[in-house]
Amino acid sequence: HYDARRPSDLETLIAESADAASTAALRRARAGIAELRRLAISKYNDGIRRSAEQLGLSNDGRPRVLVVDQTNADCSIEFGLASDESFAAMLRAALAENPDADIIVKTHPEVIANRKKGYLGQVSGPRIRTISDPVNPWSLVEAVDRVYVVTSQLGFEALLAGRQVTCFGAPFYAGWGLTDDRVAIARRVARPTLEQLFAALYFNYARYFSPYDGQEISFEAAVHTLSFLRDRFLDN
Repeated sequence: HYDARRPSDLETLIAESADAASTAALRRARAGIAELRRLAISKYNDGIRRSAEQLGLSNDGRPRVLVVDQTNADCSIEFGLASDESFAAMLRAALAENPDADIIVKTHPEVIANRKKGYLGQVSGPRIRTISDPVNPWSLVEAVDRVYVVTSQLGFEALLAGRQVTCFGAPFYAGWGLTDDRVAIARRVARPTLEQLFAALYFNYARYFSPYDGQEISFEAAVHTLSFLRDRFLDN
């Protein structure tokens, strides 16, 4: 699904969703987006949810821009029509296009755990702040005004949070008119709404299984199961 060099099953589902999504599916998608936000369910659920103040972010009224790093040699970089230089270009653009904003660089969780290396490293500057603590991704996207990514899935969660997202690669959610794209994907001509894209991804493409008995379950059941297990993990 992250190989943008050629069409994928997910890309086809997204393209078709612009016409095929029913009223019921869109209503379910809106509820699903709201529930993911309410419960702060993400790809990385072990981080603690924190306020902007707890993250140490300035409260002086200046805009905040999130720049998302990724792990070195991740397949989604090359297959997402990006390269090492894409990360440097992303940071330069974030600084140039947001001259009055605080720039927040988020280190990848695998880098924080010393399992992998990132592309941006410990960058510094008068307006740059690096966050290397494990934190729930929703805390980050809800504390900023704009998000820059290469191919990170965090960019999709930022879209769900209503943020403006700029992509320097070609993740599955780019090229559909929902993001500010710096890489062209000519074949992605459909213009689904966010709810239509969400329905294609979470209802038509993904499958969910109970961790208790292995039986297939619904998206909603999976979200609440993840929430329950995550909360017990944090309790401990």
